Amino acid sequence: MHAEGTLRPLVTNETGSVAELREDEIRQFRAAYYGLISEVDDNIGRLLAALRACGEDSNTLIIFTSDHGELLGDHWLRGKLGFHDEAYHVPFLLRDPTSAADISRGGCVDTFTEHVDLGPTVLDYLGVSLPASFDGNSLRSFATSVDGAPQCWRKAVHFEYDFRYRAPGTSLRKSHGLGMRDCVLTVFRTETRKLVHFGGGLPPLLFDLAADAGELVNVAEDPAYAAELTALLLELINWRTSHLPHDITHVVIRNQVPPLPRCSNKETSSNSSARARSRTPPAVTSL
Repeated sequence: MHAEGTLRPLVTNETGSVAELREDEIRQFRAAYYGLISEVDDNIGRLLAALRACGEDSNTLIIFTSDHGELLGDHWLRGKLGFHDEAYHVPFLLRDPTSAADISRGGCVDTFTEHVDLGPTVLDYLGVSLPASFDGNSLRSFATSVDGAPQCWRKAVHFEYDFRYRAPGTSLRKSHGLGMRDCVLTVFRTETRKLVHFGGGLPPLLFDLAADAGELVNVAEDPAYAAELTALLLELINWRTSHLPHDITHVVIRNQVPPLPRCSNKETSSNSSARARSRTPPAVTSL
């Protein structure tokens, strides 16, 4: 079964295969990783104890998450990258100290959430409007309700990996003639399917998570999944289109620059330039 890693050079070259390791060595590096988790847990406990000691625990919003996971030998690989769930499925713990959250306290949400929801959640608790450039949604309603996800909530999660500057990018550019901008993958994952789309015309991967939770069998070329593959690719295109950059669009620029005072003949051009630089900039408002 170690062949799974060798058949996927993108992941193998990046994160490293554990096929060469003995079973006791795999157990050792897993134990070391679990030890690091315990260290993080202990120190978070110290922070929470300090909040309780100073009486601020009832006035503090607490959010705990992580930027990535770890393969830890799963799929005979190690590291944090690639496209497997072990590298991307991370914890997200939220403690709302207000009484409004008592209804859900201690609960667990199994609906799809993403890291892009973190910013909107914090802004929601601060009472700050969401900028148009933000892609995520606030998770506050999950803490103040037991009715589940709001209407029109996402039915899939999405994540990307840019490998153009890493070893796999170098090898794939040489072997497949890929350009720098081609060395990227995008994952579209639903409850039962996972699509991995590559740049540069590389063939996609498709996993039937209902029948193959371990993501061991690529069914992208199976005729029985052809219609589903096409449908998922269309959904991926729709998602990318709806999340194009909005740095310039969806804003109104109000010209609130006051007129520049007229200069007397005694004023120097340098003073005039200083006034020009100190003018109030136009106000930008997100729609």
